Amino acid sequence: MAKYSKPSKKIRSKSKKFKINYLGREQKNTKLGKIGERIVYNYEVRNLKKLGTLKVKLQSEVDDSLGYDILSYEEDGTPRYIEVKTTEHRNNNGELCFFVSQNELKKSKTLKNYWIYQVYFTIDKQPIIKKLEDPFKEDKIKLQPTLYLAHVKIKD
Repeated sequence: MAKYSKPSKKIRSKSKKFKINYLGREQKNTKLGKIGERIVYNYEVRNLKKLGTLKVKLQSEVDDSLGYDILSYEEDGTPRYIEVKTTEHRNNNGELCFFVSQNELKKSKTLKNYWIYQVYFTIDKQPIIKKLEDPFKEDKIKLQPTLYLAHVKIKD
């Protein structure tokens, strides 16, 4: 005969409720993004200064539809299209994580010499720049869908 055992008590975990301040988060991310773009812009200006004739352009201040933030150049004059991704720090597992728009992904596949510069900060607030050349043309990046655009037909 099977021995009867008393069912164990279920431990009910209390879910913590919280309200996300989306506007505050967006303002913070926008400010952080502008800081990262300025860091990369200054970095590229310093690197190209020795060439003298090529000018780095901070395109994101003029046009958001380009799919990149900065137009820079290689030493031979080839354009370098740079998308800047800025985070406060990198993940504990050493990965760099950032969001990519559909337009950025499309442009990365059509523009030659497309780069992502990931900017993050050390504990003592020093910026670190990691450069990824043509990141979507190989298996360098794993894309994970996080948001979907829904189209629904409705009757008037």
